[in-house]
Amino acid sequence: MVARHYFAHRGPGGRDFLASTAKLYGPQERWLVGENLGWGEGHQGSPRVIVGLWMASPDHRDNILTAAFTRIGIGLVSRVPHDRGLPGATYTTEFGTD
Repeated sequence: MVARHYFAHRGPGGRDFLASTAKLYGPQERWLVGENLGWGEGHQGSPRVIVGLWMASPDHRDNILTAAFTRIGIGLVSRVPHDRGLPGATYTTEFGTD
């Protein structure tokens, strides 16, 4: 996202995490996935702030607290998805089942 200057669950080409997972693992009846995205500049880009925002959002909180998720992938880039030149960070978390 940062390299391509966008911020969304679906990429500029229309592909998303769910579609990519389905291609690898087959029909969705067999697995469950979730995704949280976040970015911020300065202090607003700290892990504490981003996780706090996720926990304040019902959908993002559900992803974090869903007991069925047994796998997590975490991504962090020390840049933001735009070119304003301010320091910041972009985060992704991908949740899944076995």
